[in-house]
Amino acid sequence: MNPSVNTQNGGSLIGILVGLGLFSILIVFYMNSTTNQQSARKIAESKELNHAIESAVAHEALTIVKDINPNSCLEISKIINRPFGFGPEISNLKYTKAIPENTTSEPIKKAIERCSHPIFIGKSNVSLESKLYFCMALESNKKNAFVEYSIQFLSTSTNKPLPCNRIFIDRSAIAKVAYGVYFQGTESTYKYGTSLIKINI
Repeated sequence: MNPSVNTQNGGSLIGILVGLGLFSILIVFYMNSTTNQQSARKIAESKELNHAIESAVAHEALTIVKDINPNSCLEISKIINRPFGFGPEISNLKYTKAIPENTTSEPIKKAIERCSHPIFIGKSNVSLESKLYFCMALESNKKNAFVEYSIQFLSTSTNKPLPCNRIFIDRSAIAKVAYGVYFQGTESTYKYGTSLIKINI
């Protein structure tokens, strides 16, 4: 008996194969759509976390200024390891001169270099100097980030720099804070900000 083609079965098989092909295409489209949604969600969450950190950094400047005293200005012990909360996360900001480099961004590399040259005011020059500069690393398993702080004391009555030991005497004294928040790794983004903090309220 010669083999013959069963057109009905063949047609059914073709229909099944076509159906499977369409099903595969639908699966691919669904997987791509799911991946894109997950990627978009991760980007949105990362941006939201960055914003929370940036806001917390600005607020931390206020608490750091509150730790300043007229005898030795800002002691390193006050910033060596500070609790730091951003959004629902609780972490630490830790003073350091050596920020590990993990970026290709030139502005971030320059900031890391600046961080190796902090400026502090001690008992010997508290009556002369009016500027602080230092960096702090964020200890977090969610973000590879560090913060750069520059604090300049000014008298708004004279619009001139004010030595640290006189900021509690001059009623017009303010701290002009400039800060940078740097995120390393795959993000390699950064944000700058400034704030004016009145010393004597």
